[in-house]
Amino acid sequence: MRALRDVIGLMIVLVTAVAALPSAIACECGWVQMKDGKRVLAETPPLLTEDEFNRYPAVFEGTVKRIDRDFLPSNTCTDCYRDLVVSFAVSKVWRGQLGNEYKVRTPYGGPACEYHFEVGGTYLVYVKEGTKDFNYGVSRCSRTKLISAAADEVQLLYSWVARGKGSP
Repeated sequence: MRALRDVIGLMIVLVTAVAALPSAIACECGWVQMKDGKRVLAETPPLLTEDEFNRYPAVFEGTVKRIDRDFLPSNTCTDCYRDLVVSFAVSKVWRGQLGNEYKVRTPYGGPACEYHFEVGGTYLVYVKEGTKDFNYGVSRCSRTKLISAAADEVQLLYSWVARGKGSP
């Protein structure tokens, strides 16, 4: 009887772990780097290079003014949405032709790699161009971060602007 109880207990633990697995690993970010001659996945990106900077259509500093949901038309779900649309008041542009306001998309939900913006927060935003399957401007896997955590990158961006590498 005790063996049966142990087996049932183990099965419950395994089912719970397997059920939680997709949401735990659905959004996995990392940057491949070389370390000691081996490819390793780093949790933080390497230093921004001019080549990478030039691949972003927009890089700016902005404060989140509002976050809206982009609803999906559906006959079965009246409150379904897939994206968040984040509106920024732009205070500094390093790349791109942006006005005083700019909107970016981020996928909704943790497993979808949503970047968790907060209204009132000020961010250094790196906007990626969309593709057929990935039409979001910002995800958790992007370089986007709170401006308070971006001092070194901001200094680098200012130096590039001074040399004519970014938008004035």
